[in-house]
Amino acid sequence: MRQAVIALQDAEISQRAYLLSGEAVDLEPYERARLRIETGLRQLEAAAADDPDATRQVREFRAAATEKLALIAATISTYQLYGRESALALERTGRGERPPTKIRQIAESFIEGQRLLLARRLAMLRFPSRSNPTSRGCC
Repeated sequence: MRQAVIALQDAEISQRAYLLSGEAVDLEPYERARLRIETGLRQLEAAAADDPDATRQVREFRAAATEKLALIAATISTYQLYGRESALALERTGRGERPPTKIRQIAESFIEGQRLLLARRLAMLRFPSRSNPTSRGCC
């Protein structure tokens, strides 16, 4: 999830570099970031398939990331069709729709939930009698 957040930041940085320079080469990190995000989210969805809370969080993150990528793509298209000023105006109006902090909050909540799940699983491995009250040990 953290890698997906970083990839979203990379996509946004690439888009801004393109808006400043107008050079298509500046969009290459954006294209790579889109692929990294999709790959990472598919892996997360597969890993979270048996955990309803994690699945919900991954879906929520996917929706937020898709929305952010759509805004970035729209800004790039607007730049290509109508120029820098129109693209910058679109970017300014689109920032309030899904603040980056919301995306980070979803990611951090997911990561914290996974940390807690891992801690519970480790505790069960270390102290099996605590996780199974009928287990009294051997002999």
